[in-house]
Amino acid sequence: MDSTTSKIQDEKHDAPEGAKSADAAEPAPSGSVGVLKNHPQDPPSGSAQTIEQALPDTSPLDAVGVGKPAEPVREPQNPSPSLMITHAEPVQSFFGALLAKANAVLRGRKQKKLDKILALAAAKKTITNNDVELYLRVSHATASRYLADLVKSSKLRVIGSPHQPKYELAE
Repeated sequence: MDSTTSKIQDEKHDAPEGAKSADAAEPAPSGSVGVLKNHPQDPPSGSAQTIEQALPDTSPLDAVGVGKPAEPVREPQNPSPSLMITHAEPVQSFFGALLAKANAVLRGRKQKKLDKILALAAAKKTITNNDVELYLRVSHATASRYLADLVKSSKLRVIGSPHQPKYELAE
């Protein structure tokens, strides 16, 4: 042996337990169980631990409750009478009155538009769906609904073909 090899071997033997030499960092053979040495701050135990010994006895499934018996389902308790809302009728009547008022406003607006259509029909003698669309600035579908309502209420009558209907005032 030459002098450099003997110095390296001496350093291996003289080095403290936690220190490593340059050639001591050899990977563990595959398939072997790793060995954990005690941390320098841990109290010396004199023996190395395997990974299985170092891990706690709990499973990750224990943390989420797998494998534990289910807790019994508790029945909901009836709320005390002081916490119950007993005055629902005034709230419902308030919203009912508000809804009725809103519907009345909408019916009034629609009736004004229907009256405008009747005035247009009286002025032009015959009208089309397109005339109502342009006059009221509404969609084709809305104009068709307005004209259908007036025909159903017998205020207008349909003349011409069903594909291109024209409307006139009913007599």
